Amino acid sequence: MKKTPKWKLFTIGINQIIIDDSKFNWFPNPLSKNDSNSILNHGIQLPILVQEIKESKYNLVDGFKRLKWLKSAKSHLPKEKINENINCLVIPRSFSLLEVVMIRVNTLSNSEKNFSGARVCSLLIMLQKNGFTKNDIVNFVLPQLGIESSPRLASQLIDMGNILIKLREEKQFCFSEFFESLSFEDLITLHKFIGKSVIQVLNFAAKMEVRGKKLRNILQILDEVSRFQEIPAKEILELRQFKDILRKKNLQIPERYRLIKEQLNLIRYPKLNVLRKKFIQTRESLNLPEKISLEYDNSFEEENMVIKLEFSNLDELKNHIKFLEIKSTEKGYSGKGFLWERLFSLLR
Repeated sequence: MKKTPKWKLFTIGINQIIIDDSKFNWFPNPLSKNDSNSILNHGIQLPILVQEIKESKYNLVDGFKRLKWLKSAKSHLPKEKINENINCLVIPRSFSLLEVVMIRVNTLSNSEKNFSGARVCSLLIMLQKNGFTKNDIVNFVLPQLGIESSPRLASQLIDMGNILIKLREEKQFCFSEFFESLSFEDLITLHKFIGKSVIQVLNFAAKMEVRGKKLRNILQILDEVSRFQEIPAKEILELRQFKDILRKKNLQIPERYRLIKEQLNLIRYPKLNVLRKKFIQTRESLNLPEKISLEYDNSFEEENMVIKLEFSNLDELKNHIKFLEIKSTEKGYSGKGFLWERLFSLLR
């Protein structure tokens, strides 16, 4: 960010600065303990960025965490501890909103580029309402937020933002801290359910408490199941097995994710599910001892099986081998074919 000759450095009283109603508080976060201690001991050293809107009145552009902390500290700290006169770098009134927005996006820290998806959506809607074209958003704003310069992506984020605004107004969804932590990529995955099952899917995601790649993977499978089986996503999520999983409060998040993914895949591949049941039934009819286990490819993409033998002495190993020899010639239930042959036929 370059300082132009038109900018001025002033000392301004905190009461002259508009903080809460500023259009530039896009991604609010608390001030760290180290930074608050630094302000107490040395005051605000790096100038706050403001824009003059009229004589003796300024709109805050950057420095929200510091000024919000300072404003709240006034209520419980001694006056001598708080310096209400702030060094400010002042942007002239003549700068357009687009110019100030571009200054603001350049002040965002590289370490904070994993922004809340909901807040990214809100920002893009605010800019659009204030005269920003889609090209402005795509070419100037998205890259500064670490987002791909894509017109389609911009449209999806704005659409998703409008849906969230409507849900807030109608109070149809609880906007928890977890939901606010979802990235823009997570919200884009939710976008495909707009107009169909978006409220049910939002509630499902919030209860599942999975984010990032795992959430996007689950929602991708849910969308595929919905399309392939021609069943609305909301009807799938109403099935008892999903409700039972989400009701179990003692489940760890990774286990909940595994169970939900497993249930979705059972619906997604019904023939594979039948095949697995047949294989397990036939394997159980072998009555394998505790120290002999039979493993197979759960997706049935390979024809190999693996037998694991546990033994502590030679006699135990001989007994295992003898047992397998007997089982290799034994017929299945109802006398229909050899058990091992039936297992291999299922794998094929």
